[in-house]
Amino acid sequence: MIGLAGLYAEFNHPGTWVPGLVGAVALILFIFLAQQLPISMIGLLLVLLGLALFVLELKIASHGLLGLAGTIAIIAGSLLLFPGAERGLRPPLLVVLPGSLTLAALCFMATRLAIKARSAPLATGVEGLRGEIGIVEQVLQPEGTIFVHGESWKAMSASGSVPAGTRVRVVRVRDLIVDVEPVDATDQQAL
Repeated sequence: MIGLAGLYAEFNHPGTWVPGLVGAVALILFIFLAQQLPISMIGLLLVLLGLALFVLELKIASHGLLGLAGTIAIIAGSLLLFPGAERGLRPPLLVVLPGSLTLAALCFMATRLAIKARSAPLATGVEGLRGEIGIVEQVLQPEGTIFVHGESWKAMSASGSVPAGTRVRVVRVRDLIVDVEPVDATDQQAL
């Protein structure tokens, strides 16, 4: 379970090498130790199916149904992972359930954070300039320069001349020229 959770975290957040490394080591240890114990392929496939369903939850809007199916597949796969007539080999439900539910909770949290990040507005580059407030550096008659986002930009005002020092709002960006409008007194009081 730790190996699968680590790989899941690494796939969702590439570049964070710690979860991937821990997951890979845990899976290598599992493969080594699996040679000592009989393992059911059906149980292993159910656990892998559960992980695949968690990954699909990120890609497809299923409102949690794929995640729920993944949780059920992981619990069932964990129970079926070690077959045999001997009860000593099968893990009890009290051991399987906490690990499976913890993995499911981590996957649901990672999925929720990924969906939230996907819906957040862009805050960098040209797309992040729209709606930002800047200060006129060089008088806009109708073209001049403004200071916004820590940079000087060539700007154009549709409302005529705007004196230096005036606060303006970026309306749009086209060909590295920002179209601006003065911020009215009510907007300045809100800031």
